[in-house]
Amino acid sequence: MGSHGMIENVNEIEKGSEKKKEKENDRQGHDDVHVLVTGFGPFRENTSNPSHLIASSLPPRIVLSKEEEEEGKGGRRSSTTTSTTITTTTIVHIHAHTPLRVCYGDVRREVPGLLFPATPTTNTTTATAKGDVRKGGDGDNGTRDGGSGENTATYDMVVFIGMASKQRGFFTLEQQAHRDGYTGEDVDDKTMKGDHYWKCEYGAPEVLRTGIDIDDVWRRWKRGLEDEDIRPSEDAGRYLCEFIYYTGLVEYWRRDPKGDRPVVFLHVPGEIEEGDIDKGRKVTLELIRALVESRNALRVHPR
Repeated sequence: MGSHGMIENVNEIEKGSEKKKEKENDRQGHDDVHVLVTGFGPFRENTSNPSHLIASSLPPRIVLSKEEEEEGKGGRRSSTTTSTTITTTTIVHIHAHTPLRVCYGDVRREVPGLLFPATPTTNTTTATAKGDVRKGGDGDNGTRDGGSGENTATYDMVVFIGMASKQRGFFTLEQQAHRDGYTGEDVDDKTMKGDHYWKCEYGAPEVLRTGIDIDDVWRRWKRGLEDEDIRPSEDAGRYLCEFIYYTGLVEYWRRDPKGDRPVVFLHVPGEIEEGDIDKGRKVTLELIRALVESRNALRVHPR
């Protein structure tokens, strides 16, 4: 039995499928995977944010195909033995969101509803300037509570993208995020110093890790990017990048602490030239391919 995987564009796969229909012994399967991709807007001196430039440059869908040949029944191969080519096609729908403000309140307000759209907004802790924390408030930090139907996730996978420093020329796939310690000021001059909402409301742990097999994903990712500097990481920076990562992870965790958390965070270099965005798009598409291939393999061979 032999197999191989590839990325194809939609027109190519449609043309190819017509040819495959002519083959008497070919069978074709089809799967759809929906991936949310987000980036951030401007902040501080960064008038353009490469995370959003990369996210918005992604195609709306890509096609992954995998072919396997199966020998016909009857034991050893003979002149009468037939083989069947099984082509499994995965159409990956990429949903690039509008840029999120580099603002703790906006992230807490918007992200839960992106992942689980039935989640209503509630009035709770509001982050303010200088780390002052008000209880009750008008819900400016967007924390959300339970609601009917809120356990149905919108997407199969989530890829948050954020900008690292301009001096850092490599890409990192973050593995975990922290609940507390967000003392850096956002674009509204606010911090999350003294905020205990996740701890008090959900009893959420200090650290949450992605539910995705990062080692497997990284190996698959690296195979498609042998010349690029890509690294796994456990330090997402304790700013909006790590904050949005924890926000996504905790929404899955609070619904099922032992359940799936199909969320990752990709840190990209801070340069915004055309070549930099092209490279970032390539790296992100290969990451999405690796994530989907790993997901599909896990479905066939569960851990």
